Amino acid sequence: MNQPATSGSDPVRITFLGGLGEIGRNCAALETRGRIVVLDCGQMFAGDDLPGVDAVLPDLDWLFERGDRVDAVIATHAHEDHIGALPYLLTHLSLPIFGSPFTLGMIEHKLREADLLDRADLRKVSDGDRLDIGPFDCEFLPVTHSIPSGNITAFHTDQGVILHSSDFKLDLTPVDGRRTDLSRIGALAAGPGIRLLLCDSTNADRPGSSRSEREVGAVLAALLRENEGRRVVVASFASHIHRLQQIADAAIATGRVVVTLGLSMRRNVKLARDVGILRIPDHAIRDIEDIDDIEPERVCVICTGSQGEPRAALTQMAMGESRWLELDGDDTVIFSSHPIPGNEAARSTSTRRATASNRSCARCTRWRCRSGSSPCTANTPTSWPIATWPARWGWRTTTWCCARTATRWSSRPTGSPIWVRSAGITSTSTGWSAISATRC
Repeated sequence: MNQPATSGSDPVRITFLGGLGEIGRNCAALETRGRIVVLDCGQMFAGDDLPGVDAVLPDLDWLFERGDRVDAVIATHAHEDHIGALPYLLTHLSLPIFGSPFTLGMIEHKLREADLLDRADLRKVSDGDRLDIGPFDCEFLPVTHSIPSGNITAFHTDQGVILHSSDFKLDLTPVDGRRTDLSRIGALAAGPGIRLLLCDSTNADRPGSSRSEREVGAVLAALLRENEGRRVVVASFASHIHRLQQIADAAIATGRVVVTLGLSMRRNVKLARDVGILRIPDHAIRDIEDIDDIEPERVCVICTGSQGEPRAALTQMAMGESRWLELDGDDTVIFSSHPIPGNEAARSTSTRRATASNRSCARCTRWRCRSGSSPCTANTPTSWPIATWPARWGWRTTTWCCARTATRWSSRPTGSPIWVRSAGITSTSTGWSAISATRC
């Protein structure tokens, strides 16, 4: 695997501008013969420890200072931590961007929104292509991941082959049949040799191996069969086209039509269908505007919000603020993915909200409460759904409280702020007060 350096040849320098030892803002600069090619340009979403910050970017100043020597950007795939910072880069530089058709479709939308599309020359690459990009001889190989059309990049340089794995999942039975080209990687290793491997290491410290995406599809299919006669709402990453394909297949197999909800979900489904990597027949997909014309048991809503994002479609439904759909006791909500690192709290909150929305009690009142100092879930029976969360401005808590009769709640622990409209209870000794009430 090791290849000695070629004496007297041009050196290659790699500068990591982000993404090394962290999850997010992936960006590296490869430099030789005085020219630079950028490999990915992603952002990292700010956490609660950075209030008021929308995104954390790579060290783009390094590129701005060398802008006259930057030849191009290679986008390995379309996740935000690999392409999210491109609008910030293109405000200062005008560059060609190389990527697969789906990846470039995602980038095109992002740049059009930022009114920067004229700053980029989008150039499509196909599996197996070998192109000269700046001073580098670049070879593009297919790789499986949770987003379609990702690429491994092999840089053939005077110093040997530099292989960048991109993000990957070694799935031998991918939904789209597009496997990681391990045979070509083996040929490179056995032939010229691989001088340097730049490899994704997310979850590398966890034992075992990833399961095939098809196994998830089997579980989703079983869930939709088990919930025949009910409307099903499935939350997923909008970019996980393989997951969306399996949800759609399961919906069609159970006599349902697919309805997408969420701006990014609708956009990505359209793009994936346009480029031919998502196969849903026209008769099996409907616009959200038509949902009231379809029997609920024939509907499978695929929406954003699997990570508890505050502005996502599922969150809006759970809060009763969706323009299109309100959850009720006849709905089944499925989270089709585990929370990614850092999203556990938001996902837990979203689950509580959805549980509270998906209520089956005879009477239900939604109250907005104030003056509280602790969530009201701590001392209430878990069998009766309650959801609380802080609002954007100040400490406010929204509570959904369900009760069949006042006597059901008469044994509640002291200090648990519960309001039951049918019983005329509007406050408790804890000092909480109801400021509005809306019939569910």
